[in-house]
Amino acid sequence: MITIQGLSKTYGGLHACDNISLSVEPGSTTAIVGPNGAGKSTLVQLLSGVTRADAGSIRFGDIDVTRLSPAHRFSLGMVRSFQTARVFPGLNVLDSVRVGAYYGLFYASHPFSLGSTVRDATASLLQLPSWHVRYREAERHALEIIDLFGERLSPRLDHYTFTLSYANRRRVEIARALASRPKLLMLDEPTAGMNPTETEELARLLRDIKAARPELTLVFIEHKMNVVRQMSQRVIVMDAGRVIADDTPDAALNDPKVIEAYLGGGHRAAQA
Repeated sequence: MITIQGLSKTYGGLHACDNISLSVEPGSTTAIVGPNGAGKSTLVQLLSGVTRADAGSIRFGDIDVTRLSPAHRFSLGMVRSFQTARVFPGLNVLDSVRVGAYYGLFYASHPFSLGSTVRDATASLLQLPSWHVRYREAERHALEIIDLFGERLSPRLDHYTFTLSYANRRRVEIARALASRPKLLMLDEPTAGMNPTETEELARLLRDIKAARPELTLVFIEHKMNVVRQMSQRVIVMDAGRVIADDTPDAALNDPKVIEAYLGGGHRAAQA
């Protein structure tokens, strides 16, 4: 699914990602963990195209996406959430999720290009039948995804997202990402700002979605080790821009180098 070779990003003298090479298998669930400043979010920024690499390459399947824009990568099925919730404050919950559903549906049958974008905008302005079909299908799919979040979002379809709690804004962002029918879903600290009950609820939902869609490749950054252990098949641990461990959750989190990076030694990583 993803092949990274020699990926590097430097800010001044800081190596946020330092010559990283790794691959992620289709349908797998991979957690990226590490201390603050380890380079985790920078790696996801590079994968999603929000940040351009200084060196190295990224392949998504057979396609070299290293220089492609975030929008182009999205059209290929590379979808992400951000470390802090990013929603459309002037849209309600349904419309926000429908945006993801609409463009996921559109790019499933249209290549990414200026021409396809112009044709879609024209169809929207002229209210052409083809646009109405996509719009109705997008709404149906958006409602299905929102229903997965139960009472957290379903009663709030017409609520503007700026009025929602922080946890619900994160849920809307994740719902929008899921509605776009991703092949690769990248989540940057999905449970940040959530209490233990909310954390377990979201982790359970993501596990259920993965069980229903085993072909979905999930890569997520997480600081809560109970979530990492519950959800991941593989854990990549970063420190100072480098990968210091890459193994099963138990093996990676109990690696002496990982314990040293988190706690300075003398403790088990499970206590982090």
